[in-house]
Amino acid sequence: MQLNKPDPNFISSKKAQKNFLLALQVSLSLVALLWFIQISNSYLDLNLARYGLRPRTGSGLWGVLTAPF
Repeated sequence: MQLNKPDPNFISSKKAQKNFLLALQVSLSLVALLWFIQISNSYLDLNLARYGLRPRTGSGLWGVLTAPF
């Protein structure tokens, strides 16, 4: 497998740096949101596990939609 070196003109451009920072900001924001939800669940005793996957039950169908959160 051969990996080509990126074009130095592209990686040093303002647009590439701005795109990288935006992607980093979005990723960190989503991780922070997930941590906030988990910490809120712990301290407020929200019992969010009830929205998780429970296979082989009719009530478990709601968990299919809410499991990624």
